[in-house]
Amino acid sequence: MRREENVGFGTIQPSPVVHTNQTNEINQTHEIDQINRMNQLNQTTQTEKEVTLFDYWHVIYVRWKAIIAFRAVIVRATLGVSFMLP
Repeated sequence: MRREENVGFGTIQPSPVVHTNQTNEINQTHEIDQINRMNQLNQTTQTEKEVTLFDYWHVIYVRWKAIIAFRAVIVRATLGVSFMLP
């Protein structure tokens, strides 16, 4: 750090020394980050399709065995707990 004397107050104040190469690199990386974010936003908006009720029903139809098994486990656990209560 470079120190300069502040004439108005008579005290020594540190002044930051910034290298122009570092500043340019920071600005370039910031610009690249902004460009990448914009590209990601454009890609997501272009590839997203609208989800319909048919899509939900298709997922339920494909996974119906897992859904029934999960419900059976929950019902058995609930029955077990309720029979243990006084």
